[in-house]
Amino acid sequence: MDSNLSKMKFDTAGSFVWLESTTVDSIVANQVKAGLTVVSDGHRGRRGWSTDFFTGFDGLERVYVDAGRIYQVVPSMTSLLKLTGKIRYTACHSVVDEFKELKRACDSYHVAPRVNLPAPAVMLSRVLAETSWRTAYSNISELKADIVSAYNAIVADLYGMGARFIMFEDSSWVELMDDRGIKELLLGGVDVVSYIDCLVDCDNQVLGAVPSGVTTALYVSRETYDMALRPTGDYSLIAPKLFAAADVDMLYLDLNTDSDNDFSILKHVGRDKRVMLGIMSPVDTLTDSASFVRYNIEKAAEFFPMDNIGVSFHCGVLECRSMLPTESAQWTVLGRAVSTVREIFETECVELAHS
Repeated sequence: MDSNLSKMKFDTAGSFVWLESTTVDSIVANQVKAGLTVVSDGHRGRRGWSTDFFTGFDGLERVYVDAGRIYQVVPSMTSLLKLTGKIRYTACHSVVDEFKELKRACDSYHVAPRVNLPAPAVMLSRVLAETSWRTAYSNISELKADIVSAYNAIVADLYGMGARFIMFEDSSWVELMDDRGIKELLLGGVDVVSYIDCLVDCDNQVLGAVPSGVTTALYVSRETYDMALRPTGDYSLIAPKLFAAADVDMLYLDLNTDSDNDFSILKHVGRDKRVMLGIMSPVDTLTDSASFVRYNIEKAAEFFPMDNIGVSFHCGVLECRSMLPTESAQWTVLGRAVSTVREIFETECVELAHS
């Protein structure tokens, strides 16, 4: 892991609010002004982020359905994947061009770029759930092998262009974080234990093959676009397997930002990893967020080394867009969050040194 990343105190989790006229340069400049030294493009230019990424590979297309369940509450649920053939990477993916633009902007400000990609397990879970995958593959192992191969190829291209920090955003675990989701899988004939092993292996085959010198992060989300239809997930159901087995340098967690958290889940995380606690909200709803953050850091340190703990937003800013008054408001919130976390950790270090 990069030495600077191994000491990171605060980071964002993914997306930013952007307008059609927003440039990568302005997104980078505002992150630098807020105090970040590792920045992203904030998913700029992507409306259906993971679907946009997946359909950049051969063999996958986007399809829309005109109608859905009567309780369907979010339009993005009508955008699905269609498998048209074997999944392949043909070295012309838009994410590569997007990274070139981000790298150029970052170099001008002397900061490091972070690449955000949907995790391989997300592609696998969506292809299994949304497509007639057996028209192109005889079994799941064959499908998984092609997904891993496509990811390894695009990671190699990104590495060749200077990518040294890649975050994989993984929402494939949401249905495994509550009893209702597990029940739905069982009713569908899914062997849940084997399915969990399959998801972990899919991610790990890509994570374990990244070139030397690349820091990898896994952001494990507890929410998806249809969270109105199910409760927020519980990490305790997946931590013993995923947290212990994930072949990754950094783990970003989507935690509660206004209520207690169960940090006993951290006992499953390898002590060589860095954990970023998603205990701050991009909309900054707490009147005394500093006290809340400090309290949660101290509770987390009961189960995991303080030196390996950092803080992040619990989700991307774009997901909270409806609660932000203007695009510019996010940079004020970001700057305040960076300052708050740095002050807390500086105080903690002083107190620990004198204890």
